[in-house]
Amino acid sequence: MSKKLVFDLLYVFLIIALICFMGYVVMFLQGEAKDCLKDPIVYFESKSYGATCYCFNAGDLYDPNS
Repeated sequence: MSKKLVFDLLYVFLIIALICFMGYVVMFLQGEAKDCLKDPIVYFESKSYGATCYCFNAGDLYDPNS
């Protein structure tokens, strides 16, 4: 196998992999992912029954229950 053939095959594989990855990203963002990316804490709490998130707010531990 010549180097040119190997690089041509790798180039085609890279293009196909990129197209597949972009399709996956589009499908991922059309689902519930945009809600998770917009506000992950609210998303986690809405999907996990009884879960409460504790976050750092300006260096202090923020407790939403207090």
